[in-house]
Amino acid sequence: MAGKSFKLQMNPTFKAPVKIPRVGGEPLSVTFEFIALGRRELAKVFDKWKAENLALLEAATKAADEGSEYSLEEWADREIVLQVNQIKDIVKGWGFSDEFNDENIEALVETSVSVTDAILEQYNEAYTRARSGN
Repeated sequence: MAGKSFKLQMNPTFKAPVKIPRVGGEPLSVTFEFIALGRRELAKVFDKWKAENLALLEAATKAADEGSEYSLEEWADREIVLQVNQIKDIVKGWGFSDEFNDENIEALVETSVSVTDAILEQYNEAYTRARSGN
C-alpha cells in the first residue's frame, strides 16, 4: 500500500515559542529547542523534580519546626538552583542572542519568578498537543 511513511522514533529535539514574562513589559516570544523525552524518561525527570520540590519544602518546614529562620532569600537561592536544573533537563538551546550555558540560564531564571513556569508550561503543552493529536 503506497502512502506516507512514518518513523516510530520521535525526533530528539523540537522547537516551540515561549512567551518569556518581563517585569514592566510585554512578554517576549523566544524560540526554545526542547529535548524530546519518551514517556519513561519524562516520568523519571518529573519524579526527580517532585523529589527536589519536596526537599525544598521539607527544609523550610524543618527550619520552622526547629524555630529557625528560613529566609525568603534562602528559599529563592534553592529554588533558582532547582529551576536552572529543570531547564537544563529539558532545553537544548534558545533563540536569545546570549549563549545557552549555565551562567545565562541562571541569569534568565533570576529575571522573574514566572520565567521557568512559562518554559515548563510550553514544554508540557507540546506533549499535551501530541497526546491529543493536534
